[in-house]
Amino acid sequence: MTKCYQGKKGVNFSLKLRDVIKSRSFKCCLSNHRKAFYRSANAVFGKVDRVASEEITLQLINRKCILSLLYCLEACPLVKSELSSLDFVVNRFFYENV
Repeated sequence: MTKCYQGKKGVNFSLKLRDVIKSRSFKCCLSNHRKAFYRSANAVFGKVDRVASEEITLQLINRKCILSLLYCLEACPLVKSELSSLDFVVNRFFYENV
């Protein structure tokens, strides 16, 4: 059984409760990171409302929203599937909105 926990300062992680001691891997829970990215990216798009150029919008997304997606992930060893999941979040958002 895998449960998702939220530690101090919003660091999310999941542990298999029965395999805590003998587990070989540590998996990060990325759902709250995805939600935070979508929330901040939608707020940016709500403010600029297609008035700003695409370059300015991309710079705003890069400086404000990507940080919420990557917050505290340097502490978690991410596997290839988790990295592609993060890539999908960004690519899907730009596919739908730009």
